Amino acid sequence: MKSIIKSILCGTALILMASCASSSSSKQAPSGAPSATISVGGMTAAYKGAVASAKGTLNYQGQIHHFTMTGVGYGGYGAQKV
Repeated sequence: MKSIIKSILCGTALILMASCASSSSSKQAPSGAPSATISVGGMTAAYKGAVASAKGTLNYQGQIHHFTMTGVGYGGYGAQKV
């Protein structure tokens, strides 16, 4: 069960990263230390419908920002809130 949840979370993360990458211009990534780090953990449960919840922290320029993500879905349709 845990491996299924991890697979779903990884898949969701990859889709989100791909959509962010495709919407950005073709600038090169800056060299040097990153200006931000992010840490996310969560869970997903699904049968015919799906429920997802995650919490995380964003460390940007020395400031820590906490966030939550929640989502629901049914039959391939759904909604998400960050």
